[in-house]
Amino acid sequence: MLFTDGDLLAGIGMRSIERFVALGCRTRHISELMSAYKFDPIPPTVVLADSASLDVAAGPGWLAVGDAAASMDPLASTGIIDALKSGRMAAEVLLGGGIRLEDYSRAILERHSQNLRLRSRYHWMEKRWSGSDFWRRRRLPSE
Repeated sequence: MLFTDGDLLAGIGMRSIERFVALGCRTRHISELMSAYKFDPIPPTVVLADSASLDVAAGPGWLAVGDAAASMDPLASTGIIDALKSGRMAAEVLLGGGIRLEDYSRAILERHSQNLRLRSRYHWMEKRWSGSDFWRRRRLPSE
């Protein structure tokens, strides 16, 4: 699995299995595994896994839950927990548990903002790839 941005992926020619294996064989930690494994001649699958949120997570007659409301890239490691929390909160809204749609939406968007700030702090702490576009893009300028 490789985490990067689509435009950066195209720039290193990672759209073929041959190139994926060749680059993996040049790494410090997994080169032996990459060299020994027999890969199927199937091109790598590219999947969007970035951070995004709706402008509003709920309204009259609807509410978005989990990644439909706000998603975080996998490096943040918060997606499953946040999805479960938003599901529980959505149930409270639907069952009349005292949470209003506006409060639900605000809570979802605030949690997403907190996750972005946390992600940024992690990316500022990481110094090995400080010049990398991938890591630099995930740093908030105010950090």
